[in-house]
Amino acid sequence: MKKNFWAIAGGILILGLPVLLLFFFLQDRGDADGHIEVKIEQDQPGGGKFTRLMLDGVDYGRNYLKPDPKDPGPDRSRLATTYYHQKSPVGVVLQQFDWFGEYNTPNRYGSDARLPASLLGLSAPGPFFPAPILSGLWSEPAMGVVGLGCGTPASYARPYQHVHFYERGPALTKLSFPPAGETAKFHFVEDALKRGAMVQVFAGDERETLAKQGPDSFYHVLIVESARAHPDRPVVKRLTREAMNLYMQKLAPGGIICYHTSSRNYDLAPLLGDIAKDLGLVSLAGKIQPKQGEGDRPLYHSDWLLVARRNEDLAGLQAKGGPDLTWSNPRISGQLVMTDAKTSMIRDARRR
Repeated sequence: MKKNFWAIAGGILILGLPVLLLFFFLQDRGDADGHIEVKIEQDQPGGGKFTRLMLDGVDYGRNYLKPDPKDPGPDRSRLATTYYHQKSPVGVVLQQFDWFGEYNTPNRYGSDARLPASLLGLSAPGPFFPAPILSGLWSEPAMGVVGLGCGTPASYARPYQHVHFYERGPALTKLSFPPAGETAKFHFVEDALKRGAMVQVFAGDERETLAKQGPDSFYHVLIVESARAHPDRPVVKRLTREAMNLYMQKLAPGGIICYHTSSRNYDLAPLLGDIAKDLGLVSLAGKIQPKQGEGDRPLYHSDWLLVARRNEDLAGLQAKGGPDLTWSNPRISGQLVMTDAKTSMIRDARRR
């Protein structure tokens, strides 16, 4: 009898273990930090060296190393790359705040002088010089980012500009904010701090930390990474109706939420568009497909969904761009309003 019991138990274990492992594998792992790899690579032929961040085998960003002083080539250490480059939808949004019109001109940062010029204006004497007005016009808009990655949005940061990252993963944070005595693997954030930007990383669950520590009506741009690691595992709690409502609470008048929606397996634009419509907001989908020319290797294809309070807040974007950048209205059905109580609805966003 005992032998039969152990034989049956062993059979159940042998047959059931693979099923159990498959069950766990298929669960939503969107909140997992993923496998992190940092690589030093070089453009070919004879291009600059850069550090690449890989999460679960997916390229999440590259940061060019500072060139040797004897190197006659350009310094691309600040260049926004991969999904955040200046020609991308989010790049177009961020460049709305350029003072000197650097749009579509990569690796130029004349607008770093914007706020210092405003501060100089405040000190100008005379009753006929509208210094306070100029200062108000040219004050730097705050930026929030849900998901740190390698800190690429910090490349856009200018002196005195507030840039707040919300990131729960200490391993990722360490790559840009290393402990004392260690060197940062990615220097977008470090360089922004040296320029005088007010960059901070708020640790902990991104949505909870944003709710508790994020200032209301503060961010002119709020960037939301839809995935923490592999884009085929979106973080659903960042994409629900309640999450979007929170983002709008933190957004300044005229501000824009920029959802990064690039994914082979999920079409997130209709889902986010439905949620925006349900909240009385407007949305716009942007897609960049840059031609991979000799100088375009660090510029990646990407999809973004922008959300704002009014059409006027998005109107100026469609006039900018080029043959590689297209804008469209997401499909609105009203059937994909995902809430915290119905996160399983994310399955309806899978591509078929």
